[in-house]
Amino acid sequence: MSGRLIILPKKSWNVWDPKNIERVRRDEAAAAEREAQEEEKERQDAAVERVKEMKRRATGENDEALVVAAPAPEPTPVRLFAREERAAAAALGGKTEEEFEREQRREERERKRLGMFAAPVALKPQGPAPWYASAPSAEVDAGAEAEAAPPPLKGGAARQARDDRRRREQDPMRGLVHIPRRGAQPPALPAPERERRRRSRSRDRSRRRRDRDRSRRRRGRDDEFAALRKRRLEREASERRKAVRLLAARDSGGEIGGV
Repeated sequence: MSGRLIILPKKSWNVWDPKNIERVRRDEAAAAEREAQEEEKERQDAAVERVKEMKRRATGENDEALVVAAPAPEPTPVRLFAREERAAAAALGGKTEEEFEREQRREERERKRLGMFAAPVALKPQGPAPWYASAPSAEVDAGAEAEAAPPPLKGGAARQARDDRRRREQDPMRGLVHIPRRGAQPPALPAPERERRRRSRSRDRSRRRRDRDRSRRRRGRDDEFAALRKRRLEREASERRKAVRLLAARDSGGEIGGV
């Protein structure tokens, strides 16, 4: 018999006590009954509400409350630059700026869907810039500029010109890097690119210098360790020779004394 003190049956919270098991079963049954009563009450209330709603619809109560107010007319947008917008629409082939931008967005989605981004030139904006992005200089005569400018294309000619320009700009061969001829000077890089390359070369030189110094220090430590190891081996060899001589002298002295 073990020496353990078994006191669990003495506790009132013993989960294996038949009284506690029966109490839990009673509580679970009471909770299930309350939940069923609440669900039944909710169903009855919903049925009563449905009956009331059907009676209300059958008798036509509150019909005047169902009258829907007529929607207010939408305000007309005020266009402060109507003349400029009409001029821009004429330059865009008879289209408004919203229609042109909508067409541009549709073409952009079509290009993305077809995966036609092989060259960077495909990302360039197409078509003429809007009127607010290309304001004429104060020194240019507006009349002379209007006379010198070619007449805008309209209809099918404008559409054909846009298609030709889009095909030229989306040509993948335009984005390829041209191989310079022998002896030709490389193109000048922009200032940020030159600065970035200069910093990269400086970091490479510093890294190579650190690597050389680290390798030189490592070789110096290796040479020092080799010298110390050589001296240790020589010292151990000298100690072994000395021990051999002492043992030989002791053995020879013992033999002479025994004779």
